[in-house]
Amino acid sequence: MQNFKSNQEKTIKAMLKESATQQLPKFYQSDLELDFERIRSGVANRFVWILRECGTQLAPIGVGAQPAFITSYTKGSCWAKGHRFYIVDVLGCTVAQTTAENLDKLILTPPAIHAGTFEGVVERIHDVLSHGVDHRIWGLWEAPKSVQERTAEQWLTYFRQYKNEPMETFMLNGMKLLAKYREAAFGRKKNQAA
Repeated sequence: MQNFKSNQEKTIKAMLKESATQQLPKFYQSDLELDFERIRSGVANRFVWILRECGTQLAPIGVGAQPAFITSYTKGSCWAKGHRFYIVDVLGCTVAQTTAENLDKLILTPPAIHAGTFEGVVERIHDVLSHGVDHRIWGLWEAPKSVQERTAEQWLTYFRQYKNEPMETFMLNGMKLLAKYREAAFGRKKNQAA
Protein backbone atom coordinates (compact mmCIF):
# COMPACT_ATOMS: atom_id res chain seq x y z
CA MET A 1 0.00 0.00 0.00
CA GLN A 2 2.85 2.39 0.86
CA ASN A 3 4.41 1.78 -2.56
CA PHE A 4 1.10 2.63 -4.28
CA LYS A 5 0.84 5.89 -2.27
CA SER A 6 4.39 6.71 -3.34
CA ASN A 7 3.44 5.99 -6.97
CA GLN A 8 0.43 8.27 -6.65
CA GLU A 9 2.63 11.15 -5.45
CA LYS A 10 5.21 10.54 -8.20
CA THR A 11 2.40 10.51 -10.76
CA ILE A 12 1.04 13.78 -9.43
CA LYS A 13 4.51 15.34 -9.73
CA ALA A 14 4.66 14.15 -13.36
CA MET A 15 1.23 15.69 -13.99
CA LEU A 16 2.34 18.99 -12.43
CA LYS A 17 5.46 18.98 -14.60
CA GLU A 18 3.41 18.39 -17.76
CA SER A 19 0.96 21.10 -16.77
CA ALA A 20 3.84 23.56 -16.29
CA THR A 21 5.50 22.50 -19.57
CA GLN A 22 2.26 23.01 -21.52
CA GLN A 23 1.34 26.11 -19.49
CA LEU A 24 -2.14 24.67 -19.07
CA PRO A 25 -4.61 25.26 -17.66
CA LYS A 26 -4.45 29.03 -17.92
CA PHE A 27 -7.75 29.37 -16.04
CA TYR A 28 -9.37 27.15 -13.40
CA GLN A 29 -6.03 25.81 -12.20
CA SER A 30 -7.89 24.51 -9.15
CA ASP A 31 -9.04 21.65 -11.42
CA LEU A 32 -5.56 20.19 -10.95
CA GLU A 33 -6.18 19.77 -7.22
CA LEU A 34 -9.42 17.93 -7.99
CA ASP A 35 -7.49 15.66 -10.37
CA PHE A 36 -4.90 14.93 -7.68
CA GLU A 37 -7.63 14.09 -5.17
CA ARG A 38 -9.05 11.62 -7.73
CA ILE A 39 -5.61 10.05 -8.23
CA ARG A 40 -5.17 9.72 -4.44
CA SER A 41 -8.64 8.19 -4.04
CA GLY A 42 -7.43 4.91 -5.54
CA VAL A 43 -10.42 4.72 -7.90
CA ALA A 44 -8.16 3.33 -10.67
CA ASN A 45 -4.57 2.73 -11.73
CA ARG A 46 -5.00 4.38 -15.14
CA PHE A 47 -6.77 7.54 -16.21
CA VAL A 48 -7.44 9.61 -19.29
CA TRP A 49 -6.55 13.26 -18.76
CA ILE A 50 -7.17 16.41 -20.74
CA LEU A 51 -5.34 19.69 -20.19
CA ARG A 52 -7.35 22.63 -21.50
CA GLU A 53 -6.99 26.38 -21.47
CA CYS A 54 -9.94 26.55 -19.07
CA GLY A 55 -9.32 23.62 -16.73
CA THR A 56 -8.77 19.88 -16.90
CA GLN A 57 -10.75 16.66 -17.25
CA LEU A 58 -9.69 13.40 -15.59
CA ALA A 59 -11.54 10.08 -15.76
CA PRO A 60 -10.57 6.58 -14.61
CA ILE A 61 -10.08 3.86 -17.23
CA GLY A 62 -11.68 0.42 -16.99
CA VAL A 63 -14.28 1.17 -14.33
CA GLY A 64 -17.16 2.38 -16.51
CA ALA A 65 -16.77 6.12 -16.02
CA GLN A 66 -19.30 8.33 -17.80
CA PRO A 67 -17.81 8.79 -21.32
CA ALA A 68 -19.38 12.22 -21.89
CA PHE A 69 -16.98 13.71 -19.33
CA ILE A 70 -14.21 13.02 -21.87
CA THR A 71 -15.86 12.71 -25.29
CA SER A 72 -17.42 16.15 -25.08
CA TYR A 73 -13.83 17.50 -25.03
CA THR A 74 -12.38 15.13 -27.64
CA LYS A 75 -15.03 15.45 -30.33
CA GLY A 76 -18.11 17.11 -28.83
CA SER A 77 -19.30 20.62 -28.23
CA CYS A 78 -16.42 21.45 -25.85
CA TRP A 79 -13.65 20.46 -28.27
CA ALA A 80 -10.94 23.08 -28.87
CA LYS A 81 -7.70 23.06 -30.85
CA GLY A 82 -5.41 23.64 -27.85
CA HIS A 83 -6.46 20.62 -25.80
CA ARG A 84 -3.72 18.17 -24.81
CA PHE A 85 -4.62 14.50 -24.28
CA TYR A 86 -2.86 12.04 -21.95
CA ILE A 87 -2.90 8.58 -20.43
CA VAL A 88 -1.93 8.70 -16.76
CA ASP A 89 -0.52 5.43 -15.38
CA VAL A 90 -0.20 5.44 -11.59
CA LEU A 91 1.62 2.10 -11.40
CA GLY A 92 4.24 3.29 -13.90
CA CYS A 93 4.18 6.89 -12.59
CA THR A 94 3.87 8.13 -16.17
CA VAL A 95 1.94 10.77 -18.07
CA ALA A 96 2.01 9.94 -21.80
CA GLN A 97 0.63 12.23 -24.47
CA THR A 98 -1.83 10.57 -26.84
CA THR A 99 -4.60 11.40 -29.30
CA ALA A 100 -8.24 12.32 -28.77
CA GLU A 101 -9.20 9.17 -30.66
CA ASN A 102 -7.20 6.99 -28.27
CA LEU A 103 -8.83 8.66 -25.25
CA ASP A 104 -12.26 7.97 -26.74
CA LYS A 105 -11.35 4.32 -27.30
CA LEU A 106 -10.11 3.94 -23.73
CA ILE A 107 -13.03 5.70 -22.03
CA LEU A 108 -15.54 3.68 -24.09
CA THR A 109 -14.00 0.33 -23.03
CA PRO A 110 -16.28 -1.44 -20.54
CA PRO A 111 -14.96 -3.13 -17.40
CA ALA A 112 -13.83 -6.67 -18.13
CA ILE A 113 -15.61 -9.80 -16.92
CA HIS A 114 -13.13 -12.64 -16.45
CA ALA A 115 -15.28 -15.20 -14.69
CA GLY A 116 -15.84 -18.84 -15.53
CA THR A 117 -18.80 -19.53 -13.25
CA PHE A 118 -22.24 -18.15 -12.54
CA GLU A 119 -21.10 -17.11 -9.05
CA GLY A 120 -17.98 -15.48 -10.49
CA VAL A 121 -20.05 -13.33 -12.86
CA VAL A 122 -22.40 -12.30 -10.05
CA GLU A 123 -19.40 -11.37 -7.89
CA ARG A 124 -17.74 -9.37 -10.70
CA ILE A 125 -20.93 -7.41 -11.45
CA HIS A 126 -21.36 -6.68 -7.75
CA ASP A 127 -17.69 -5.63 -7.39
CA VAL A 128 -17.83 -3.23 -10.36
CA LEU A 129 -21.11 -1.70 -9.19
CA SER A 130 -19.85 -1.41 -5.58
CA HIS A 131 -16.63 0.24 -6.75
CA GLY A 132 -18.61 2.70 -8.87
CA VAL A 133 -20.95 3.58 -6.01
CA ASP A 134 -18.15 3.83 -3.42
CA HIS A 135 -16.08 6.16 -5.64
CA ARG A 136 -19.03 8.14 -7.05
CA ILE A 137 -18.07 7.25 -10.61
CA TRP A 138 -21.61 7.79 -11.88
CA GLY A 139 -24.13 10.52 -11.33
CA LEU A 140 -22.80 14.04 -11.54
CA TRP A 141 -25.41 15.58 -9.21
CA GLU A 142 -27.22 12.57 -7.82
CA ALA A 143 -24.94 9.57 -7.51
CA PRO A 144 -26.31 6.12 -6.63
CA LYS A 145 -25.95 5.43 -2.91
CA SER A 146 -25.92 1.63 -2.88
CA VAL A 147 -25.74 -1.35 -5.21
CA GLN A 148 -28.87 -2.82 -3.60
CA GLU A 149 -31.06 0.15 -4.58
CA ARG A 150 -31.48 -1.34 -8.07
CA THR A 151 -31.88 -4.78 -9.66
CA ALA A 152 -29.58 -5.75 -12.56
CA GLU A 153 -32.29 -4.70 -15.02
CA GLN A 154 -32.72 -1.36 -13.22
CA TRP A 155 -28.96 -0.76 -13.33
CA LEU A 156 -29.03 -1.45 -17.07
CA THR A 157 -31.88 1.07 -17.47
CA TYR A 158 -29.95 3.60 -15.34
CA PHE A 159 -26.85 3.32 -17.55
CA ARG A 160 -28.95 3.53 -20.72
CA GLN A 161 -30.77 6.59 -19.40
CA TYR A 162 -27.48 8.40 -18.74
CA LYS A 163 -25.91 7.15 -21.98
CA ASN A 164 -23.06 5.34 -20.23
CA GLU A 165 -22.19 2.94 -23.06
CA PRO A 166 -19.35 1.11 -21.28
CA MET A 167 -21.53 0.23 -18.30
CA GLU A 168 -24.50 -0.63 -20.50
CA THR A 169 -22.24 -3.04 -22.41
CA PHE A 170 -20.80 -4.41 -19.15
CA MET A 171 -24.28 -5.09 -17.73
CA LEU A 172 -25.51 -6.67 -21.00
CA ASN A 173 -22.40 -8.90 -21.19
CA GLY A 174 -22.84 -9.92 -17.56
CA MET A 175 -26.53 -10.69 -17.99
CA LYS A 176 -25.81 -12.76 -21.13
CA LEU A 177 -23.16 -14.76 -19.27
CA LEU A 178 -25.52 -15.35 -16.36
CA ALA A 179 -28.20 -16.59 -18.76
CA LYS A 180 -25.65 -18.86 -20.45
CA TYR A 181 -24.52 -20.39 -17.14
CA ARG A 182 -28.12 -20.73 -15.96
CA GLU A 183 -29.06 -22.49 -19.22
CA ALA A 184 -26.03 -24.79 -18.98
CA ALA A 185 -26.91 -25.71 -15.38
CA PHE A 186 -30.54 -26.36 -16.35
CA GLY A 187 -29.39 -28.54 -19.27
CA ARG A 188 -27.16 -30.60 -16.96
CA LYS A 189 -30.01 -31.12 -14.48
CA LYS A 190 -32.39 -32.07 -17.31
CA ASN A 191 -29.92 -34.65 -18.69
CA GLN A 192 -29.31 -36.08 -15.20
CA ALA A 193 -33.05 -36.53 -14.67
CA ALA A 194 -33.46 -38.44 -17.93
